[in-house]
Amino acid sequence: MTDYLTTRGIDAKDIPACTEPLFTSTSNRSKGQTLSTRSISKICKTRFIKAGFNDPKWTAHSTRHTAGILSLELGHSQRDTQLMLRHASGDTTNIYLHQIGKLGNSAMADISKAIFD
Repeated sequence: MTDYLTTRGIDAKDIPACTEPLFTSTSNRSKGQTLSTRSISKICKTRFIKAGFNDPKWTAHSTRHTAGILSLELGHSQRDTQLMLRHASGDTTNIYLHQIGKLGNSAMADISKAIFD
């Protein structure tokens, strides 16, 4: 991720305070603007299918959710996880605390395995 942000001109030390969008459009009409949620979802779904994971449970949101749970399970603080996910409220991040230990279930385990194995 650091390499990706560096190519966008964002210094890694500025990531927690960065207010720029993580993903931006490269199209001529909207170059540099925030990608829509719909666009991100479509990109993720296309990549999942190309990788052989064609399951309705595999979505951009499930990947984000898994990243939050993995962050907490790997010992990162709730605040660090909140900043990573850009949650405005810690209450939103608290939802992930209830999922700790459930990684062995459903798509979350598959996503984790695909990323880290």
